[in-house]
Amino acid sequence: MATPQVTKPAMASSPAIPQEKEIPAFNRYFCIPGMLLFGTCTVVLQKFIFNTKIKEIKKDGTEKVYSGERPWFQTEMMFIGMLLCLAVYYIEKLVKHIQRKPKDSESINEGTPLTDAAGDGSAAKESSTGGWRMYVICCLPACCDLVATCIMNIGLVLIPASVWQMLRGSMVIFSAIVSMFLLAKRLFLYQWFGIALVVVGEVIVAVACLLGGKMNKDYDKKHFDASSSDSSAKTSGEMLLGILLTVGAQIVQASQIVIEEKLMKGMDDLPPSLIVGLEGFWGTIICSLMLVIVGYIPKGSAITEKFRENTIETFHVLSISSKMVWLIIFYVAAILAYNLFGMMVTQTFSAVHRTLIEALRTLFIWVANIIIFYSSTSEPNYGKRQGERINAWSALELGGFLVLLVGTFVYNKVFAFPGIGLPTKEEVDAREIARLKELERRQKYGCCSNEGKDEIDAPLMGVSYDQTK
Repeated sequence: MATPQVTKPAMASSPAIPQEKEIPAFNRYFCIPGMLLFGTCTVVLQKFIFNTKIKEIKKDGTEKVYSGERPWFQTEMMFIGMLLCLAVYYIEKLVKHIQRKPKDSESINEGTPLTDAAGDGSAAKESSTGGWRMYVICCLPACCDLVATCIMNIGLVLIPASVWQMLRGSMVIFSAIVSMFLLAKRLFLYQWFGIALVVVGEVIVAVACLLGGKMNKDYDKKHFDASSSDSSAKTSGEMLLGILLTVGAQIVQASQIVIEEKLMKGMDDLPPSLIVGLEGFWGTIICSLMLVIVGYIPKGSAITEKFRENTIETFHVLSISSKMVWLIIFYVAAILAYNLFGMMVTQTFSAVHRTLIEALRTLFIWVANIIIFYSSTSEPNYGKRQGERINAWSALELGGFLVLLVGTFVYNKVFAFPGIGLPTKEEVDAREIARLKELERRQKYGCCSNEGKDEIDAPLMGVSYDQTK
């Protein structure tokens, strides 16, 4: 993402009225439902795969049950889904080139370069970023995405999918903090208030998860045999580890956003499918290497065991279970569709719409898992029941979710909280100018120096909020 620029007022002598870009009917009516549907499917399928157990009957008649809890392999499948966006990008480019071909003669006469196959200046945009540099520069964000996703996937193994999705909302907190230190951004009062609500909401959700998990564990011990209860619910310690891993992963993802903003400056006009595809390309390569390494992590404590994964055994499970193969195929397809519909939403609607969609997605994930749990009347998965059970602490989780929702909406200016107004346009512009000057000052004097800081802060003193908005 590029560094935001201060909008310049239009010249009075330019009476030209900007024409609205026509939104395709498919984008208008299907991109939001598509993003909601496939965004929900990605998490529900992922948790379903983790909870799935595969039984193998060996030649000597003995049975062996394999667990689907393979977070590193799931991360690899996610990157493959993102990599397919690169194929979509080149297919689109080829189609535009074929459609453009009959007009090549006109292009020569009009002076349009033939290398611009799409006819929209995309070739010039790609060449302006340095060609090969564009492909290499996505490697670092992909590494951050790899680390964050692997940690989150391990967390998803240990906690319910709804709680996992809610805890991901803590990225608002860390992205704001990281942006303050690395991008010199200054938060407004409404943003601080939104962050405070997010913190409160996250704590409530985490407490509900731990107390509800203990209740589920006690329920399983009472109604099922010991071997079933061991795999039906996690211990409080395991769930606490899952919460910490999920929240900790948001620090890495927040850093990824800042890195993308700094490294990809001037590349924001590139097709999103290309950027996502390139991150998938690098992620697939690096994660493939990690799949070899994680098998050699020594057995030891319970924590290190969570990071260990037998990749050879994973492929053996795929070779004996067509069910697992189809689940993985559906998951990869859902990742691809979610990214494509997400790009359409970003191009068609505003950031506010994206915030609302992510909030609804969390709710849909929760509802879907509850339906899955209560639609099954037996325990067919070797004591591992799919979905999520409603218990006495679900109301507390819902309360935490609502607080988290309000905090996210306040932070993203979906609405103003009573008594805390939004800043005026003049104040926003003043802080953006001060931010850019602060970055220049740091580059000149260093991050630790205070020289020249008072000169930047002075214009910001005494600027008031517009309480009427």
